[in-house]
Amino acid sequence: AGNKVTSYINIASLENQKIKKRRKSKRPGTHRIKRGETLSALAKRYGTNTRALMKMNHLKSTKIKIGQIIQVKVKRKRAKTKRI
Repeated sequence: AGNKVTSYINIASLENQKIKKRRKSKRPGTHRIKRGETLSALAKRYGTNTRALMKMNHLKSTKIKIGQIIQVKVKRKRAKTKRI
């Protein structure tokens, strides 16, 4: 009986992992809001400011919801070139 309970838990955890993978924002330049995130923290993470994020996403306030997808600036890496 103990093995059946364990197998049910494992199946449930696998299903949760599949759901989490599907929910991730895969498009570059977007971010899916997670629990505890704030617009100001996201602005700092992406090297911009709160006003810029609000303008980019047509937000009237700094309130954001879990699961909401917002547009963010993507920092582009410069190609390293050698001077000769």
